[in-house]
Amino acid sequence: MKMQRCPLCHNHCPIDSLSCSKGKKHFASEAGKEQGKEQSKKQDKKQDKKQDKKQDKKQDKKQDKKQDKVQEERKDTKKIKEYEKKDDLYSLLRTCGHYLHHHAGKSDGQKENPELFQALDEQQKKELQASLKILKESWKK
Repeated sequence: MKMQRCPLCHNHCPIDSLSCSKGKKHFASEAGKEQGKEQSKKQDKKQDKKQDKKQDKKQDKKQDKKQDKVQEERKDTKKIKEYEKKDDLYSLLRTCGHYLHHHAGKSDGQKENPELFQALDEQQKKELQASLKILKESWKK
């Protein structure tokens, strides 16, 4: 149960520890105490409704932000990144790595995509593998 509060001034003191003279006079009588409890209950309900509305607004804002973020991400995925337009070694490797990371990489329980390297013949696959091994080893140093 919520603590009963005095509705007579802006302080809204608890009824059992009033600080203003209005509240002390009003709650000195039994009728004032009962009336104060009823007013306090009404005020508590109003405050609860206000808090609920504030919380609903916050949730709506969060949801709107999430939707905006998703839409922005969708726009970003449709845009061609600057490095994807270039044909130099770094840009090509970065583009391939980006694709592997997001679309074709292995994760637990997933098998390697057999179509991933279908554009290469066996000799090209072996050469690519050897070149990538050399790069990988040089980065470990």
